[in-house]
Amino acid sequence: MPSSTDSSPWKVNKKYSCNFAILLSFCPRFACLIGLMPSATIGGVSLILYGMISAVGVRNLVEDSVDLNSSRNVFVAASILVIAIGVKYGADDNVNIGPIHFSGLALSALVGVTLNAILPDKLGMKVKSVHGKEK
Repeated sequence: MPSSTDSSPWKVNKKYSCNFAILLSFCPRFACLIGLMPSATIGGVSLILYGMISAVGVRNLVEDSVDLNSSRNVFVAASILVIAIGVKYGADDNVNIGPIHFSGLALSALVGVTLNAILPDKLGMKVKSVHGKEK
């Protein structure tokens, strides 16, 4: 069994894989191949992708010691998730504000940054823990 210090033939430099993915996006034959995939397969891949993005976001919140006992922080996080999911599946993945079209992710990012900037540090509410005690 190889040790973790051995170089693997499957080890890929991220810079090269990103550049390769960008080059593939300009290839019409590759786009056709992706278009041939069943919608259920694309839906499953999208579900896993969004789940992984959410998991990385939660990991970042935990690593940065964000206080989720604060109702302000819970409100901002919940607003971001609800807007992203709601626009994706409720508004046909698009919100038009004048000539500008926003996807669910773009709109939720703007709302999250705006709420984080304008909301006061304390909203005057306490979030109860699982045991019913206020923190």
